[in-house]
Amino acid sequence: WQRLLDEQRAASVAEIAEAEGMDVTQVRRVMRLTLLAPEVVERLVSSPDAVLEKVMRRPWPSSWNAQTQVLPGTFQG
Repeated sequence: WQRLLDEQRAASVAEIAEAEGMDVTQVRRVMRLTLLAPEVVERLVSSPDAVLEKVMRRPWPSSWNAQTQVLPGTFQG
C-alpha cells in the first residue's frame, strides 16, 4: 500500500481502503506495522487479537531502539 502511495497509483489511504473494502482506520493501523521494530512485529504476530488491537492503538516511539525498550511492558495486562 505504501508503494501505491509513493508511486502515486493511489491518491490517499482512503482510496486504498475503499478499493480493499476496508475501513480507513484499519488500513492506517496495518500501514503503521511497517514502522515497527522487527521484535515488536514478531510479538504482535503471536499475540491474541485483543492484545493486537490494544497495542496498535497506542502511540509508538519512532526509533526502533526506543520501541524495543518499551516492548517488555507493552504486552502485559
